[in-house]
Amino acid sequence: MARIFVYDDREFPDPDPEMSVDQVKATLADFYGEIANASVKETQRGEESIYEFQRRVGTKGADAPARS
Repeated sequence: MARIFVYDDREFPDPDPEMSVDQVKATLADFYGEIANASVKETQRGEESIYEFQRRVGTKGADAPARS
């Protein structure tokens, strides 16, 4: 069964079938840093397993409200 990794509408072939999904995620994070914090969604497409890295929505750089 083939594995395909998807990020930002780009498909990446499986770098090594022996690697776990988290290891592949860490490898791709070297090139696409935001993948390090992404969630992973798994779906099936025929015989292929598709692992889609999805950016987590957050409030980057937001300060806590000042207290009086």
